[in-house]
Amino acid sequence: MCFLHDNPPDALFAEVEADALALNARAIALDTLLQDGERPEVKFDRTPVPWRARLFSLLVPAKRSVMVRILGARMAAAQRLLKEMSPAAIVVAEDGISGPAAVIAAARSMAIPVVDLPYGYGTQQDLDIALEEKAANDGILHLEGRHGLLLRWLAPAWVKKGRFKGAVIFPTHYIVAREALGMTLQNAWVVHGGFADRLLVESDQMMRLYRSEGLAPAKLALTGSPYCDTIFAALERNAQARAAFRRPQQVTPGELRILVSWPTSYHASRAAHCEFATYLEMSKAILGWLHALPGCRLTVSLHPAVQGESRDALENMGLHISQDYVINLIPQHDIYISYFSSTQRWAIAAGKPVVNYDAYRLGLDVYDKAPAFRNTTSFEQFKEVVTQLTTSSQTFCTQAAQQIAVAEEWGLIDGQCMARMLSAIDELSGAPQTH
Repeated sequence: MCFLHDNPPDALFAEVEADALALNARAIALDTLLQDGERPEVKFDRTPVPWRARLFSLLVPAKRSVMVRILGARMAAAQRLLKEMSPAAIVVAEDGISGPAAVIAAARSMAIPVVDLPYGYGTQQDLDIALEEKAANDGILHLEGRHGLLLRWLAPAWVKKGRFKGAVIFPTHYIVAREALGMTLQNAWVVHGGFADRLLVESDQMMRLYRSEGLAPAKLALTGSPYCDTIFAALERNAQARAAFRRPQQVTPGELRILVSWPTSYHASRAAHCEFATYLEMSKAILGWLHALPGCRLTVSLHPAVQGESRDALENMGLHISQDYVINLIPQHDIYISYFSSTQRWAIAAGKPVVNYDAYRLGLDVYDKAPAFRNTTSFEQFKEVVTQLTTSSQTFCTQAAQQIAVAEEWGLIDGQCMARMLSAIDELSGAPQTH
């Protein structure tokens, strides 16, 4: 097993490398394998749209395109590694616009199945928000020149429809280079809009979302998520949490446990949307108010990106800041508070009422169908909602019961998700199924 980091070695890679060693596996940063001028073996018949890749490879040959040479070297490096390892499959966290395009293309060229195991909760709405920020800074890109006209005609999947119609995420020369190497997408405006052989679907709720975004039914396999297996294991280790699991009752009678997954700062890009002048002012106001709630036990899980002076200031507030994995903590608590995090779906799957503080006014609607998900857009509204939950046992029990009623749709917490995922990979690769 090998963990391939599609970037230069950095702090994140150092953590991955340490984890890999603990698993008796390898970790490699793709950039350390690059060889200047190396060209990939492009097998056009194995690209998603063979005729288009051939056409663009003629229009923008490597000798005339620096970008084709750069992307081609990445693809060639990935091919060398895959030939050395001969894996049964490769697993990526996204196959769309942010996916490791060169690695996926290398796998396709060698007929190695590509499996998409989603990391977060990415939707089309996230890409619209990214365009909003670009529009505010006059940074929206459009296709340019002769190649732009060809892309608009031959590869319209790159071009935004509806809101921000005509926008593209990447410059024209980059998109053309990707097309020439077969690194195309089915829909650039869907997070998982690539050509992975299988997308491992986390829940019935996510299945509905992926279908609504136009993903092919044959690509989707309902397996559950590794995060839900983590919750299942956490329940096995904690008798109190297990006894309260998906029941409208407190984990510890007489003590309401609140878990806050606190975000990092986005003031650099979205300060104008926040009611607080600084990230630290916001953090102290909200966490301090929660900490003072009577009859409640507060646990705070800080986003890993919260570092330096901000982290020191929060740690000096006297809060109970847990170093445990936030997914492990969810079943041990009664109420979950966060700011638009993919972890909120796992709290819903555990049957926990969820309160969202939309600190930077994203206005996402991805969780609105969960009956006990309350989105708040101001500190005053936030305090009102949390006060209702924490001072009225009837309100808490009613909200919990409503969440429990839909919990199974949001996550399969049966301890068998990983087994189903491995079976789906075995089925693709032709390996005997032993899980």
